[in-house]
Amino acid sequence: MIYAVNEYTGVLKWKIDLKTVQQKFAFGSKIPGKIKFPVIWGGYLFISDSSALYCLNKNSGSIIWARAGVQESDVKNFVIDGIYADPIIFNNKIFYGTRKNFIARDINNGHMLWSRPEITSYSGYAAYFDDKIFAQSRDQLKNTFELFCLQQKNGSIIWRKTMEIPERIFSPVVFKNSIFTMSSGAINCYTLENGEKKWSKDFKAHVTSAPACTDNELIVALDNRKICVISPENGEKKYEYDLGSNSAPVFTAVRDQIYITFMEYTGSGAARMRVKAFCFADQSELWTFSENSQGFSQPAASGGILFVPSDHNLYAIGDIGSIQALANNNIISLEDHKNSSNVRTTTGDDFIKPENIPTVKRQQPPPVLDEIKTGESVVIDNIYFEFDKAYLLPESTDTLDNLCAQLKKNLNLKIEIQGHTDNKGAAEYNLMLSRKRAETVMEYLIKNGISPQRLSAKGFGMANPVADNSSDEGRARNRRTEFLIIEK
Repeated sequence: MIYAVNEYTGVLKWKIDLKTVQQKFAFGSKIPGKIKFPVIWGGYLFISDSSALYCLNKNSGSIIWARAGVQESDVKNFVIDGIYADPIIFNNKIFYGTRKNFIARDINNGHMLWSRPEITSYSGYAAYFDDKIFAQSRDQLKNTFELFCLQQKNGSIIWRKTMEIPERIFSPVVFKNSIFTMSSGAINCYTLENGEKKWSKDFKAHVTSAPACTDNELIVALDNRKICVISPENGEKKYEYDLGSNSAPVFTAVRDQIYITFMEYTGSGAARMRVKAFCFADQSELWTFSENSQGFSQPAASGGILFVPSDHNLYAIGDIGSIQALANNNIISLEDHKNSSNVRTTTGDDFIKPENIPTVKRQQPPPVLDEIKTGESVVIDNIYFEFDKAYLLPESTDTLDNLCAQLKKNLNLKIEIQGHTDNKGAAEYNLMLSRKRAETVMEYLIKNGISPQRLSAKGFGMANPVADNSSDEGRARNRRTEFLIIEK
């Protein structure tokens, strides 16, 4: 069952039972397995189970298309080719692995664009960077484990590398012009260009999660109890959080903060779910949240709210990073209301009532970079930062994702990201702030698949105003981000 709820109120918007769709295929619902992690792209929701990949309208839940992961040439003796990995989306294509293949499809209609039968089962979801796709392959018959670098346009193999077979397979991660993989107790770093190993770090512990990345660090779980923060440059451990034996931590990171969901055991042997928030800058604990739940899964953050699935409940904890988020109100029970459009909530002081939800103005689309001449710059509207900081606000992501898509479409584009401020404060401070903000935009583009060789960042502080700094309106115009076209 798939549920869509309003992230601010928890009101159920729609739900769909994928079994009713699966039964329309020739194989019915004969293939066991669980639903994979959902992926959002524009107005689409992509989700897969063990037998098929589904494309839904994210606003209504209606099915747009579905493609089976089964070879149905002979319906009576069909070959199970179940979907084993979460899909990823890149450049209007959706990529995913099955038991016997790695496939690229058009996101609009589900038509197959190419496939690689060399990439077989249990490979985890792929990673992408610029015009490359990275996927792992575990061949049970040959007893081999390989990392593939593919051309995303046609699936041709750029390079492939045989690696040690890990105890547990986690998906590869691309970060800072490198690709990171796990092998038992070690993390390995390879170049993107040819797969040459840059470094390998053995932590003499079991790696129990795929690595995640913040602006400057890699994060990984060790021994099913520790969260370890490491340097992507050399693998050195910076610091770690030990959450106790069998705590099974899972986590997500936002800007300079990490949110960890784990199981805490009391002296009597009872267990409860806990969520802790930490700040990377000073390693301080920001807040904690506790609930008497026996299970949980991967948390997710959106719009200043942390969402934690647990048992039959979805917990919305917000705002992220605020000490006021300690209240354990606003518990949503989907199971209790599966036949209703209403949900049960408790009304704490921090509960956001529907009538108080701010409306968001429709943003103008960013400029078309292909139309800007080489040597010219353009102001990019709708890139917002926290006051006096270089942290991007969530409202910026639509614009930045659009720019990412443009840069992926035209691989010849090279840009300089330029940051500007108003004249409030010291010139030296504003110069530093503008540089950090430009670098933050650059890091966002890099983390979303744009090669760092195509990007540079520069801060100008208050030196180049475009409006009078004597008014609020003028200062707002001067606080801006520009893209200078270096090459196209």
